[in-house]
Amino acid sequence: MRHSPLQVAAKGKSFLLEAAQQQYFKEDPLLLPKEKWWPGPLVLYPRKYLLSPQNVNPDWRIRDDDDNFQSWWRSQNLPTIFFDGASKGNPCATGAGGVIYSPDGFSKDCFSWGLGQKSNNQAEILGLLKACLIARDKGVKDLQVFGDSEIIIKNLNLETLFSNASVNKILDRLKRVLLEFDTCKIYHILRKSNSDADQMANKRSTIMKGLLIVNNESFVQMP
Repeated sequence: MRHSPLQVAAKGKSFLLEAAQQQYFKEDPLLLPKEKWWPGPLVLYPRKYLLSPQNVNPDWRIRDDDDNFQSWWRSQNLPTIFFDGASKGNPCATGAGGVIYSPDGFSKDCFSWGLGQKSNNQAEILGLLKACLIARDKGVKDLQVFGDSEIIIKNLNLETLFSNASVNKILDRLKRVLLEFDTCKIYHILRKSNSDADQMANKRSTIMKGLLIVNNESFVQMP
């Protein structure tokens, strides 16, 4: 499959930013690592200061090899969301997707959603919003969330806003949904640990706007 120059440039930029991001975390002396052992080290990088509101997660950056991470999140025995957004340009045809795991970490609900013309940030945050709504409707009260969009997760944990009004509108909807959970910890992970959600998001990035597929059942739901 051939890619347009814009797609190639967007992918290249994404990989360069991730590589630079990993180097930054290695060299920043203010980000002191905290280790959890199960069965190997899981490195959580805390932010530089703490806020007090409910559900704020002080250890929101996870940097570890994928095997340790997979073992660790299953050991938490919590309903778990992995979410992602996919954009074929910015803005262009976009999709969102995610996987919601049961507390044992094995049974799951998968969804893909065609979003039409959206920016990448809109696709990411709509993917998280839809995943949280599915989890809420299943009666989930305590939740852990993982995604590879650092800007979305950073803004949620630091309670800041975007410069784009349309993204902030979705963010406001998401925050109101998050308040319906008793606890919700949201973590940023690297792309290599988010492959299942990435596949679900990419499935629907080229199909009709508003087509939502949950566990192979189709619905029409406009974003």
